Amino acid sequence: MTNKIVGLYSSFPESSHEKAVAQFFEQLENPRHRQKPATPRSNPLFLCFTNRCGSTWIGALLAEVGVFPSRTDGKKNFEFFNADSVTSIAKSADLHSMREYISHLNQEYVGAAGFFSTKISVDQLAWITRAELIRDLMPKPRFLFVRRRNTLAQAISFSIALQTHQWTSNHNKEAAEPEFRPQHIMDLHRIILNANAHFEAYFQLHQVDPLVIYYEDVIGKDKKFLDLAEAYLGVSLENPVEREEEFTVRKQSTSRNSEWEEKMRQQYANKLGPLPPNTVRHFG
Repeated sequence: MTNKIVGLYSSFPESSHEKAVAQFFEQLENPRHRQKPATPRSNPLFLCFTNRCGSTWIGALLAEVGVFPSRTDGKKNFEFFNADSVTSIAKSADLHSMREYISHLNQEYVGAAGFFSTKISVDQLAWITRAELIRDLMPKPRFLFVRRRNTLAQAISFSIALQTHQWTSNHNKEAAEPEFRPQHIMDLHRIILNANAHFEAYFQLHQVDPLVIYYEDVIGKDKKFLDLAEAYLGVSLENPVEREEEFTVRKQSTSRNSEWEEKMRQQYANKLGPLPPNTVRHFG
């Protein structure tokens, strides 16, 4: 079990994945085990995300052009720092520590573009930074931060996914019908806003200038997004690559999403009443 976090990263959320991974590797401790030599790889890409921001669709696009690895061993959400990903890959490759695990990723899960890429949540990013794993094994990282302007719609999508367990269009379609739960949606909305704020704090602390992509600006505009990514990464993303797995994902939202959003807004509008025109004024 990890010790309580103190110091610089104490304000960041603690990762449940970190705890589970620490327990997993503690069970594998063997005094005779010799650490495999570390294999650093510069310039990894971290796709920073919050749940239901559109990051799986972005990851699928990047996999099609060789940025994300074509081999994922079934982890098509590209979240290599989830506890289930770490433990399943570590078991199959006989890895005994996070350093061995990242060295393995650096060798076996590199995209055709020449670097390792992964989706990562803010608690996972704080975890591997605090543990000096980025500094030692993944120096000079690049950051792509995927956001949604309409965070209420994102929270509604999050609530539906939690109830149905349909996180991508490839998941089971026989799920139960979700319920409209306004308080649940507001709680998830707060989680999303807090995670976005923590990402911003991380970027400020480390003087990181990420490529920020808003879902609403690029959804359905694959070429626009890939042009932005190509300019940021400095690699050609024009040609599809030969891949071992199919990554295509489809839009999941239905009329229910917009109906729930309208219901949420109407509930709060009734408490506030109509606002006069030109209430908000902008400088300049």
